[in-house]
Amino acid sequence: MIVEDELDIAHLFSLCLERFGFNTISFTEPLLSLDHFKQCQRRYCLIVLDMIMVNLNGLELAKEIRKYNSHVKILLITGYCKGDIRRILNNISP
Repeated sequence: MIVEDELDIAHLFSLCLERFGFNTISFTEPLLSLDHFKQCQRRYCLIVLDMIMVNLNGLELAKEIRKYNSHVKILLITGYCKGDIRRILNNISP
């Protein structure tokens, strides 16, 4: 499963993963992806999450996903540089 708020980037990740034999589904809305995951939680071996998204960021979404499946692999991605991520992480509620 790919959760990326930019449609073109989500599509690019899907194409790349499908070339390596993965079946993919993409979401641009993190809350919709969470609803889907709750219903199909055992279906996934890897979830790729954008770090910065509206309504629910990647780290928050990963925490929610962990409540339903503690074994699925989660890869957080971002286009921001190291200093930006530190500022973002410092502003996220625990």
